[in-house]
Amino acid sequence: MAGRKRKKQSRGLTALLVAAGVAAGFVSGYFTGRSSADTVSGSSPVTILQRQTVSSGRHSFYVSYMADGEMLAAEEVSAGALLQGTMDAPEGRTVLRWLDDNGLEVEPTELRAYTDMRLTAVTGPALRAEAGYFPGTSEFFLPESALTRLDFARIFFGLLEDKPKYEELLRDTDSTEAAALVAAGLMDAPNGNFSPDEALTEESFEALLKPFFASNAIDSALAAVSGMGSETLTRAEAVVVLNSLLGLDGQERDCYLPDIEPGYWAESAVKLAAMGHSGKYKQGFVNLNGYLYSIDQDGYALKNAFIGSLRFDQNGRYTSGNYELDDLVAAALRENTDASMEREEMLRAMYDYTRDHYKYLRRNYYQTSDIGWCLKEAYTMYSMEMGNCYCYAAAFWAAARQLGYDALCVSGTIGSEHSPHGWVTISMDGGHYVFDVEIEMAYHRDGMEYVDNFKLEHSAAVTKWLYVELYKYDQALPMEKQYELQQQ
Repeated sequence: MAGRKRKKQSRGLTALLVAAGVAAGFVSGYFTGRSSADTVSGSSPVTILQRQTVSSGRHSFYVSYMADGEMLAAEEVSAGALLQGTMDAPEGRTVLRWLDDNGLEVEPTELRAYTDMRLTAVTGPALRAEAGYFPGTSEFFLPESALTRLDFARIFFGLLEDKPKYEELLRDTDSTEAAALVAAGLMDAPNGNFSPDEALTEESFEALLKPFFASNAIDSALAAVSGMGSETLTRAEAVVVLNSLLGLDGQERDCYLPDIEPGYWAESAVKLAAMGHSGKYKQGFVNLNGYLYSIDQDGYALKNAFIGSLRFDQNGRYTSGNYELDDLVAAALRENTDASMEREEMLRAMYDYTRDHYKYLRRNYYQTSDIGWCLKEAYTMYSMEMGNCYCYAAAFWAAARQLGYDALCVSGTIGSEHSPHGWVTISMDGGHYVFDVEIEMAYHRDGMEYVDNFKLEHSAAVTKWLYVELYKYDQALPMEKQYELQQQ
């Protein structure tokens, strides 16, 4: 990764000999990677070691391999010969790296024996290596979203051969996977706070990988996404790295994901990691788990584009422009709608929810044709659950748009006294309609439940309620899109 700095343990001869006390003289020692034919004559440190080996009368040495306080294996090595360095890890564990008696990281197969040696393994948990390991990706993968700490916890809990236990959940997440990894010492949670939604940077991702993989393997795998852009790691970049570390590279897997179109830069990697979907979506809007997507004729999500004034982001998901608001709306949609409903039934359910769930609170009023208040007041209502007519209108506006309706907020007046008021209009089914949830709420509150201001034909509504509106374009859009719509 650009700008990444890694500290590497020196494996050079100088550090090793200094640590052993060359100046005081040797009784015995070892050397990495050279035979006696590679050394120079005279009194070099290597020559000293060779002379001492000969003078000792020993022609072989013993190497013991330790892990978790127990001996894994031992081998006898001829003087000056390379170590074989082959041994099995303890059951349920994997060897991440080897340390010598001085705590320096070494590679056993690069060492030559000039003394008896003891090498100690740093071990990590054993992992399974199977395709489809990224949980929660049976529908959409969201490849350009940031990988979060919770994503990481869910992935690695699933990969562990031996699942750790936990005693209590963490303060800021009900994830049992996160609690188990923290209890096992594989992730941290200072003061019980896990920060589940924290986006991982390249550096923090690297640090989280170290209890599971060898340092040189991590370095090599991370190089595959070097220069991909942001310091924040995307889910697509993460699986490129993880596939390499798990040894899944080179495998092919047929896996349909509507947000991974043919030719996507990490298509093969994502299909290996994702759980996958059973069949292609049909063309049109899809509302999944409260979020809206638009599927093209080939079964793939529209990305970085508008449909009318509805904007779809780099993952193919509709966004209001405020992702926190999108999440709040999605939660309300999950609570109040289900897959058995037709889209207009969902719209009615969210209209009724907005009417009945929120409380009226007198707040600031906007003048006729004021703009820029839709997102602000929608977020106010979903987060505070109280507001005035503009808040009611904006809350329903946000839900309607997340259901695929090109809804518009209107700041105008109502009644013969031309009182400032906010409502929503939607063009649908070949007509233009008014939705005034706050007026209906007020009448129902006063016992007049026969009043129904859902989907009022526009001209009839204007005649009955004396609505005055001066524009018909959406203020929440980028200015260039507003201009485009005004020209139509």
